[in-house]
Amino acid sequence: MTLQEKTVVSKLKSLSQSHPQMEAIVFYDEFLVRTSLSMEELYTLSARFAHVLKKEGVMPGDYVTCNLPLSPEAVIVNYGVCFAGAVPLHLEMSFKNGDAVTHSIAKVKSRLLILKDHADNHLLNLLRPYMKTSCDSSSLMTTLCLVTLPYLKSVMLVRRSEDRDQSFMERLKRSDEEYVWEGIRPDTIAFTHITTGSPTEYLKMTDRTHASVLDTIKQFHDALRPSYPKHLYTNPLFWMTSLPRDFFNGITRVSPDKWYPIKDYCELLYKIIVTEDVQYADLQPVHAAGIIEKMGKQGPLLDHLFIVGMPVSKAMLQTVKPLANWFTLGYGSHETGGTSFNILHTDDIEQFQDFDNGLPAPGVQIRIVDENWTDVSAGSKGRVLIKTPAMFSGYSMEPEKTAQRFDSEHWFITNDIGRLDERTGHLFVGGRMDSIILHGEYMIYPFWLEEMLSTHPDIKEVVIVPVTDPVLFHAIGAIVIKKPNSTLTVNDIQSKISEFIVPEVMDIVSVKHLMFVDTFPRKQDGSLDRSQLYDLMQEHVVKYFKTK
Repeated sequence: MTLQEKTVVSKLKSLSQSHPQMEAIVFYDEFLVRTSLSMEELYTLSARFAHVLKKEGVMPGDYVTCNLPLSPEAVIVNYGVCFAGAVPLHLEMSFKNGDAVTHSIAKVKSRLLILKDHADNHLLNLLRPYMKTSCDSSSLMTTLCLVTLPYLKSVMLVRRSEDRDQSFMERLKRSDEEYVWEGIRPDTIAFTHITTGSPTEYLKMTDRTHASVLDTIKQFHDALRPSYPKHLYTNPLFWMTSLPRDFFNGITRVSPDKWYPIKDYCELLYKIIVTEDVQYADLQPVHAAGIIEKMGKQGPLLDHLFIVGMPVSKAMLQTVKPLANWFTLGYGSHETGGTSFNILHTDDIEQFQDFDNGLPAPGVQIRIVDENWTDVSAGSKGRVLIKTPAMFSGYSMEPEKTAQRFDSEHWFITNDIGRLDERTGHLFVGGRMDSIILHGEYMIYPFWLEEMLSTHPDIKEVVIVPVTDPVLFHAIGAIVIKKPNSTLTVNDIQSKISEFIVPEVMDIVSVKHLMFVDTFPRKQDGSLDRSQLYDLMQEHVVKYFKTK
């Protein structure tokens, strides 16, 4: 059997043969040390790692969980798992107890977990009590066998070492044993994306087939027609590794190397842009604003800035305006791929309307419906329903949850509130059906933080609400009924949250505003009136800044 044409593996193999020396991916660490992988190296090293996985007993269709930072090692592991016919599932640890990670591992019945071998790895340290070491010095890496956790049978440690004999990448480069499973088909699951779950579940896992991944790449290319030789890409790991929409189209991807902690992330991004002469960047506004501070008064550093994964307001665009000449705003999801895009020049920003996501991408259909699932008139708000050629195949191991997200005509049911402009046909999306906080590129349910903060000895009751922010879209606000004689501060709030969150992601859940009240407004049925609490916090923030 030969590899089917419409697969990620066959596409990468073809590129490795037609453009072997082209730099597919370039990484820079905090000290501006440059590492690159050519198309040929990317394919060859991935095939060699697939051989290692086969020897470890990984079978086609298995889910292989990975906890590796953005790095060349993570890319090779990602595609190596894919080449072996298995499904890579990248897990970024946020909560110190690791429950979201172990919940995900159990849900997909993963037998193998791949970890960074370093003392600062919180997940590795959490799992150590459950391990017994089984070390074969002749193997590519150390495997630690788990003895008590369900499903998970072994942990594979990937190391980066000054000792070349111990380095994961160097040992792969010296190997000559390759493997690619020949049974990969377009409908085989290629990757699984992690996205926010629900107030009571930390994560949901979105399966994407080889065909849908390639359809998404084509969707982006057809809508945007990129013409830059390099793209700076900084989004989270699970997007970085499994949506190769740049190097699959002959564009070099440039990314920060996060193998070791980066002290000044925006400074590194600024240096990467200048050093590589990058003209196109996929950045979150919070990082774009940080880069602008490093620029000083010089002219636009980029020709084009791409913003995706969050609603964009006029205030946000005005904040990032000094960075680029052109801006592309993208709307989409892990389930549907890129849905709509809006491309505008810096001169257009003053006429920009909040949350204008532009026209649907080629092949995308959009409906706006009311609570009765009836289409609303053009210009009216409602729930957004979507059909796209790049639709996901389902939530991992959850067919019932998958079925709940589609109507009888197979329209995907989003939780977004939007409208279609009656004059331009543009899609506007700026709200949600649920109470989620859109904090930059991350989605946070208030319930999670409320549960953490309720354990503080000075807090009687607490409600977390979104606060309008020109860079993050939503900052996080805490409204607190404190206990008598309490001297609670924002720093105390952050200190309590830090007991639950790993340091690397503390900025993701940073509480910016704190407000004290004696009672919470409630509805007639006795439940919290969150809309009133939201308004109270907005008024509090406005008064605060007026006094500054």
